[in-house]
Amino acid sequence: MTPEPVLVNWQVADRENMSNVVAEGTTLALPEFGHSVHVELRGLQPGREYFYRFSVGDAVSRIGRGITAPVIGSPLDQFRVAFVSCQHYERGYFPAYRDLVQQNPDLVVHLGDYIYENDPNRFSVRRHEGPEPVTLEQYRARYSTYRMDADLQNAHAHTSWAFTWDDHEVDNNYAGAMSQDFDAAETFLRRRAAAYQAYYEMMPLRASAKPRGPDMQIYQRLTFGDLLDINMMDDRQYRSEHPCDYDGAGVIVMPELCSQLNDPTRTMLGEQQHRWLEGSLSASTSRWNVLAQQTLFAEFNRGTNGQTLYSTDGWGGYPVSRDHLFGRKHGRLSSAACAESSRQIHRD
Repeated sequence: MTPEPVLVNWQVADRENMSNVVAEGTTLALPEFGHSVHVELRGLQPGREYFYRFSVGDAVSRIGRGITAPVIGSPLDQFRVAFVSCQHYERGYFPAYRDLVQQNPDLVVHLGDYIYENDPNRFSVRRHEGPEPVTLEQYRARYSTYRMDADLQNAHAHTSWAFTWDDHEVDNNYAGAMSQDFDAAETFLRRRAAAYQAYYEMMPLRASAKPRGPDMQIYQRLTFGDLLDINMMDDRQYRSEHPCDYDGAGVIVMPELCSQLNDPTRTMLGEQQHRWLEGSLSASTSRWNVLAQQTLFAEFNRGTNGQTLYSTDGWGGYPVSRDHLFGRKHGRLSSAACAESSRQIHRD
């Protein structure tokens, strides 16, 4: 597209055929944000479905569907959630999204690895185009490749989504300002800024998530009636470097040979996000509290024959942060990471 602003019309209706428009307006799609638009609505009815579309000139988008959340604190007997992650375009097709649409969840929660940043693999099922992305244009192109998948498109159009990221939206196993290959922090943060902006452009995120260079806040709490709080977490941006990491990839370590594991100054979430999460769990009055996050939370021994080995890229590399979080849990606490499933949250 030419580098000029484009006027986009949007409509929201309470019927699938768009015959009864309840809200509409115009907004500018700016070239500096990839001609993306983010429309935040007010005044819709809680706990009900709506339909929406966009148009530019004679071009009209397909109709999408979204569901508004019930009133906070209102009685809610059940809420159907699907969580997905790790969708590697080159490794296969996405028929799981076909099944997801058929199961008709109220909300889809994406737990990260929306894209994979690796170079194209000529032996793969289908290929990434272009090299491993490091620039904004390259990340935009990689997202566009994924968004051409029909099953993914249909899942986006079917219901509301919530998002957090993991590592592959930027660089495999990155930790804060440290890349997989130990790039200079200044160089890697430029790459992270490009990756974060592309993520913001391509996802239905609020304006409050708009990145500021290499910084972007995506952690938030989503509340559904009196039944469910979902704490969307970010365990990549603020974490300390991997402990005992000498090859940049997140390693497997023996605890007795890695004194950094139990360093109390090391953090998975960063001090500000950790305080926010503690406050969210303490203040919650919901029946269920879910931590929607990216990596293996449980203590998982990868060793055999009596040997103890932990991966430093998951919470096993940050045991002090995990133990602290367990000490602050509120009510029933559930954690989901890197899996595909559908869950129905009940009052009982």
